[in-house]
Amino acid sequence: MTHGDTFDRPPLEVIEFEMERILAEEHGLAGVRVFIDRQSGAIVCSQDVPDRLKGKVFALAVKHAVRGFGRDPGARDEG
Repeated sequence: MTHGDTFDRPPLEVIEFEMERILAEEHGLAGVRVFIDRQSGAIVCSQDVPDRLKGKVFALAVKHAVRGFGRDPGARDEG
């Protein structure tokens, strides 16, 4: 990325979206919602997800977000 790049959504929202997608598609947690607390950095999920798995999924979501592998984060709001 260059200094002039712009984003439609803040980076943490993209990572949250990617985490939700990965948890649903690869771990069978359909409908899971993920929130990253902006103050503490804690990862909060709407379903029971082990902390170890949260860390692995977070790392993979960051990788996907940086490489641009994820689908349009706007699709999250459509349904």
